[in-house]
Amino acid sequence: MAGPVRSKWKPLRSLYKQAIIFAFLFGVGFGLIGLVEYRFAVWQQHDGERADLTETVNDVSANLLQNGRWDLAKYRQWDSETLSSYFILEDTGQLIDVKGDPTDLLRSTLPADEYLPRRPTFIKTDLGETWLIQNRRIGDENVIGGIDAADLIGLSTPQILLARELAKYGSTVQSVAALDPVAIRNFVTGIMTVKDSGEISDSVSAGVPLRVRAEIPDQLLDGNVETLERGGEVYTLLSRNMSTGRHSATIIAFDDMDTSLIDQSLRFNLLIAGTSWLVAFLGYIVLALRNKLRQNARDNSLEISTRQLIAQGENAPVEFKETLRWSSDTNQKDNEVHFSVLKTLAAFLNTDGGTLLIGVADDRTIRGLARDNFAGHDDVMLHLTNLLRDRLVSSVKPDVTMRVEIMDNSLEVLRVDCKPATAPVYVKTYKNPAQLAFYVRTGPATLELPLDKVHPYIRAHFDGEG
Repeated sequence: MAGPVRSKWKPLRSLYKQAIIFAFLFGVGFGLIGLVEYRFAVWQQHDGERADLTETVNDVSANLLQNGRWDLAKYRQWDSETLSSYFILEDTGQLIDVKGDPTDLLRSTLPADEYLPRRPTFIKTDLGETWLIQNRRIGDENVIGGIDAADLIGLSTPQILLARELAKYGSTVQSVAALDPVAIRNFVTGIMTVKDSGEISDSVSAGVPLRVRAEIPDQLLDGNVETLERGGEVYTLLSRNMSTGRHSATIIAFDDMDTSLIDQSLRFNLLIAGTSWLVAFLGYIVLALRNKLRQNARDNSLEISTRQLIAQGENAPVEFKETLRWSSDTNQKDNEVHFSVLKTLAAFLNTDGGTLLIGVADDRTIRGLARDNFAGHDDVMLHLTNLLRDRLVSSVKPDVTMRVEIMDNSLEVLRVDCKPATAPVYVKTYKNPAQLAFYVRTGPATLELPLDKVHPYIRAHFDGEG
């Protein structure tokens, strides 16, 4: 039997618990730090974008308004190097200028193919500017190019210039979008691509005076920095309204907020935290199992020894059997001996538990297991285990443990301990395996209950209705 736990394990057990606690606290702490770090990084990014958007709006408004008056001529000469993208809309919807790609934020008010000329044509804008415009069809899209008339002064054939400029963008929508931005800066033509539905599919170069509408809720056009999700992207925006009496417009600066690196850092932190929590959880499970095993060992060390049970003799929770399968009367294997063992164990299970000692006579004499002629300890326990599996019937697995103990004169005794069952246990009879018998323990005797008393006993003992 297991002895007491040795003291040399105590420091290790204490260290093991400390390691589990450390892993758990580390996971919690690292996870919290990761979340705080994430929120701080997002706040920093928002703060930086807020500053960039504010500076962009200030720069645009300062160049568009000269001494409180519109000066589009000077504005067109401004080499914009703002920190954020932006677009400017006149109150009529005319697009004054674009930097960046606002395709998720703008829509054309009319299908481009219906109101933009296929040949180079001069138009007068809502702001009084004159532009040379041409709509060049490529596939199912419209590549719209325009040149401010101020840039055409002194040219006798501006239409040829516009045609040549448009040709530089290539012959496909893909080639237009993929053109090197450095090359575009050398062109005088502003250009945008618009689908037949009116959807702006790309903003390649600024300045084409299309009539568009902003796909932005009104509450975001209040001068505060706000966020907006469009086309699977998250944008931060800042707007400013300007009015000079004759004209009014709205500047909308925007940034595509990319938090991928911040999100990746958060995922890494949460992975470390989750791993620590998992280690702590698994460590707790291992420690709980080890404590359970140690508790079982302590329980075994506190149980009444087999020698003490033999010395006390048979009583309600203790019974002796000389053999497991050998009959002294017939001097051969006998199923009645099997059945006697089975009904005793069933009675223990159906009552308050108990211990059966096989290899001990009724007069407390130790006979040993030699008469049953088993090859070894494993064989005798396997034989009884098979009997229990084949002959006991219950809705739950009975809690039965067994071991072979060496007694005086090297005689062996099979000790079988039964805990009270949580559901009724029946025994299949040998004469008719389909017939079940129900046994209980009354004092030192094992009794079979008749059928009319089985159900009342079950209700009282197992269901708690007695």
